[in-house]
Amino acid sequence: MKHYDKIFLIVAIMILCASGAFYHLNKSTISATKSDTDKILALDPKGEKWQNKDISISAEEALEWPAVKPQDDRGLWLFQVFTPPKIWLDSKGNFIAEPPYKTEGEKKAFNLIFGEIVTAIYPIRYSGYTPPFISLTDTRNNAVYMGKINEEITKEVLDNGAAKKMAMGLIIRSFNTKRELDKTQNVYIDYVTITIEDKNLGKTVTIYSDKPTPLPDERLMLIKSSSDAKFKWTFKSVGESITSGSFKYTVKEMDMDKEYAVIDQYKDGALVKTVKVSASGNTNIFPQE
Repeated sequence: MKHYDKIFLIVAIMILCASGAFYHLNKSTISATKSDTDKILALDPKGEKWQNKDISISAEEALEWPAVKPQDDRGLWLFQVFTPPKIWLDSKGNFIAEPPYKTEGEKKAFNLIFGEIVTAIYPIRYSGYTPPFISLTDTRNNAVYMGKINEEITKEVLDNGAAKKMAMGLIIRSFNTKRELDKTQNVYIDYVTITIEDKNLGKTVTIYSDKPTPLPDERLMLIKSSSDAKFKWTFKSVGESITSGSFKYTVKEMDMDKEYAVIDQYKDGALVKTVKVSASGNTNIFPQE
């Protein structure tokens, strides 16, 4: 046996002897500690006792972070509190604020939709007769005109402070009445037929009493609003305009037969959008989708 092996053996024997001596000297203390520990563990726990309780678990529900809303009328700058503005790159690598896809904000910014093609109603209606004058009403402005047969109707306007007669382009060519018995009320009613030469339309129109008079060869395009049920815009030619809210809309192109109109949207004189409004839906032309 080598000398370092002897050293390890002597150290091991010394540790073993020390352990035995420590146990022998502390045997009574260890026994007392174990006895005290057993007594403590045998005691009942203090405080409220544990109980099994049923816990209802609600059904799982998928939640999504709400989409960022646009902060301008054009639907370009999309950001909220704690959310930085969204910025995109165009095809040339330039930064742009307008997303390359349609956003809810863009759809709401242009809310005009196609309604229908309607037959125009002649605005002039019969409103009364006091010989030799015939009273007509223009439903566009509720103006009342008094006319005689074969005489052009005029109205007075001010020209540099002086009254002046202005021709209205309307000439009553015939006036006929027909009395018929209304059997439901057992009374006689006078039905009136009036023929009017309308120089503004370039045609002769026949109206009946105070009933609306359709113009079969005159058609109008009706445009509605997806956000305002009261909004109605009818037009028949390119260049007609209407103002709604802070926007102005102008007809750029239209086709009655194909049921579409291209409409420019302006704000503060600047072009915002150009949209093709048709029976099949809206198509954004400018800015390009």
